[in-house]
Amino acid sequence: MKKALFVAVFLVFSASSINGQVPATVHATWTPNPATDNVIQYTIVLDTAAPIVLLSSACTVALCSQALTVPTFGVHNVILTAQNQGLSGLQSSLPATVSFTLGAAPSVVTGLKITN
Repeated sequence: MKKALFVAVFLVFSASSINGQVPATVHATWTPNPATDNVIQYTIVLDTAAPIVLLSSACTVALCSQALTVPTFGVHNVILTAQNQGLSGLQSSLPATVSFTLGAAPSVVTGLKITN
């Protein structure tokens, strides 16, 4: 019997971007699937970049985390799937998708005056 996987995802992004520069690093975190799902790895994709594979053994019981390098400002999409071993190879969960915007630092303020 084939068991369907479901990624219980709560993705949290934290970012470190100094002075509004890119590339910027964000960290995606999520709750790992229960042990009964027999997940062996997660794949996470930022936009159209190559998938990053995170082995489930790299996760704690309560948290998985993966750093992602965001090359540009703007709207980005992250797709996460869980994978386990099926009869004919890896089988994947339905994807969990999150969109976020990496904004540029504001431009210099203009028109500053001091009056009395």
